[in-house]
Amino acid sequence: MILYYTVKMKNQSGNALFLILIAVALFAALSYSITTSSRGGAGIEKEQEQIDTAVEQQCIAYVERGENKLKVLNGCADNELNYELPDGNNANDDAPTDGSCDLFKPEGANLTPCGSYKDILYTIGSIYSGDTDTYALLPTGDLFKCASWSGSLCDMQFGSEYDDMQNGACMRKGDGSDPSRTVVPFFQNFLDMVCDTACGVSSYSGYGGGGSSYYAEDDFSLTPYIGACAFPLGRVQCPCF
Repeated sequence: MILYYTVKMKNQSGNALFLILIAVALFAALSYSITTSSRGGAGIEKEQEQIDTAVEQQCIAYVERGENKLKVLNGCADNELNYELPDGNNANDDAPTDGSCDLFKPEGANLTPCGSYKDILYTIGSIYSGDTDTYALLPTGDLFKCASWSGSLCDMQFGSEYDDMQNGACMRKGDGSDPSRTVVPFFQNFLDMVCDTACGVSSYSGYGGGGSSYYAEDDFSLTPYIGACAFPLGRVQCPCF
C-alpha cells in the first residue's frame, strides 16, 4: 500500500508538471502570434502610406502635364490657370470665361480631379473690403490676401502656399545690404502690383508699417525674411477696399 501510494503521487506530480509545460508552451505560442500580427499590421500601414504617397505624386504629375498643355497650346498664364471643381469650388476669377485655361473642363485640359486637387482649398480673384477668404495670385506667382482689416486698410499677408501665409513684406533690410534701392518709388510700384491684382486697378491710397516675414526682391518676388527691416510694409488700401 505504501509503495502504491508513492507511485501514484509520483504519477500525479508528473502529470501536473506536464500540464504546466503545455500551458507555458501555449502561452509562448499565443504571445508570438500576437507579436507577429502586430508587426504585420505595422507593415501594412507603412505599405499603405507608401501607396498613398505614390498615388498623390502620380496625381501631381498628371495635373502638371495638364498645366503645361494649357500654357503651351492655349497660351494660359499662371494666374489664369483654373482648378475649379465640377461643383464650382476653387474657381479662379482671372481665368478666361471660355474655359480654355480650366484643368478640369473639356474646354481646357479635360482632366479628372484627383488627390488633393479634389479638396476645397481657396478662392482666387478680386478682393473687396472685409474679405479675408479670397486670395489674389500676384504676377510673381506669390499669393496675397487680407488677413484682417483696420477700417479700410488691409492687413496684408503673403506666401507661396494658401495655408502658410505670413504677415507683411520688407522694402529695405535693416542691415544696409540694399542701399541702392530708392524705397518710396519701389514700394509704390510694389503696391501698384498688389492693388492691380486684387482690384484690377493699379492705384492705392494709404499704407502702414507692420511686421514683415518676406523681403521684396528687385523683381517684386517675395523671399522669406526674418532679419531686421528698415521699411516694413504691412497695410494697404486699394480702390476696391
